[in-house]
Amino acid sequence: MIRRRALLTAGLAVAGAGATAGVLRLGGGSGVTPPANDRLDAPTRGDLATDAVFLDAAINAWRSALPASVRTVGEPNVAWAGTTPAGRLALVAQRIPLDDPPGGPVHYGVTGFVELRDGASQWTVGGPETMVTGWDNANAFLVGEAVDPAFQKFVKQWSDASRSPQTLIVVDDGRPTRFASRYTVDRAGRIVWSFEDVAFREGSATRPISNPASFALVAGGRRVELGNPKGSLPLDELPSSREVGLGGSGDERRDVRNIPGYEDMSGYHHPSLTTAWRIAGVTPDNRAFVLQTMVDDRTIRLFRFLDGEQPEFLGVVPERRQSAFATRLPDGQGIVFASKRSRFRYRRLNGGWITNPDAAALLPPDTLEIRYQDGANEVLLPVPT
Repeated sequence: MIRRRALLTAGLAVAGAGATAGVLRLGGGSGVTPPANDRLDAPTRGDLATDAVFLDAAINAWRSALPASVRTVGEPNVAWAGTTPAGRLALVAQRIPLDDPPGGPVHYGVTGFVELRDGASQWTVGGPETMVTGWDNANAFLVGEAVDPAFQKFVKQWSDASRSPQTLIVVDDGRPTRFASRYTVDRAGRIVWSFEDVAFREGSATRPISNPASFALVAGGRRVELGNPKGSLPLDELPSSREVGLGGSGDERRDVRNIPGYEDMSGYHHPSLTTAWRIAGVTPDNRAFVLQTMVDDRTIRLFRFLDGEQPEFLGVVPERRQSAFATRLPDGQGIVFASKRSRFRYRRLNGGWITNPDAAALLPPDTLEIRYQDGANEVLLPVPT
């Protein structure tokens, strides 16, 4: 199972409170007064606000990118147009026929970013997203070199120290906005960002993003969604999550992801090749346990549930780009081992190698060595002390 900390919208989607995605609903109009919104009604802001040639080109790119099934009303409005380190960018919005479901929010427009990179002839259109009463739309865009999320290219680019930095463009939509580029992990294992207020000038603000790096952007207490097209950002959570049962309960209450405060709901993280593990089992003295890792770029947090439903933070463990996991249980209860592939072998004190056909096991506490298969290679996994 793959979970994302950051929702990156693609196609037509709703972005708003709680980063919930939805499908654009096209209605036939209603008697509801069209909601006011600066993206649709206010004059263009930004240093390119008077560049008629660029504004016309951005509007044409916007029209070309909208699916034929999307019915629009009136002309597109360029809410903001500006120069970025990577090229020129515009924020565009356009009304649609009102969709007024009984007791529900009103769908009244579509919006998205339009980018033209320097030296390129191809426009990139982010979104578009539905505009819905009571919801916030993406008002930030990441410009600069992007990572192709295809695995092979990702591996190559991750290790390329010469990659150019990116720049985060944030358009002022009236909400107090805060940005952070650094975080720490507190004693409970929760991510704590060092936020600073964002000051806008001519309707926008920029922040350099070193590459690779993580950052957080919040407004009104919620993460600001990015308007980039899905797949153009190095921010998807690429590593897989591995659930392993060793006779224990898969009780969702013993899952850090389901406990408020432990999953980072503010930041965007670059991916890691390390697998996120959740292993449930029972100790020899009949106590239920869960071991779980949370992977945030190169920070791996290790948690343990033993008997109860409150996690114990065991610390930040070194990143290992491998397909196996091992940790020692307290009170001499053994060593938990799990791998993506079945079949491994281990050696105990004063004993020979023992082959196990399974992908995971609770090993004796006197285990000295563990060897498992990673592709065509047999890998020696250090035994935790």
